[in-house]
Amino acid sequence: MAVSRADLEALVRAWPETDVAAAGEALRSLIARDREAARERRRQKLRDAGLLAHAATGLSSEEFRSTTPVEIKGEPLSETVIRDRR
Repeated sequence: MAVSRADLEALVRAWPETDVAAAGEALRSLIARDREAARERRRQKLRDAGLLAHAATGLSSEEFRSTTPVEIKGEPLSETVIRDRR
């Protein structure tokens, strides 16, 4: 059953504000789940082709913000790169 944009907009306008907020949150959740499923399908294709043994998951935003940078003693990396390129 196809629904036109106008029909969908009319339906959303008729909802109470709390229902619209809940529907928006549900939609964001579905989009996030779909992105993760698509990412996993791509990883599986790479595994099946023998091109990937392990995929790093990385840090969440909260984990990244809570990390402490490592201090490195000595000259700055940019200076090392410039010196080595000469």
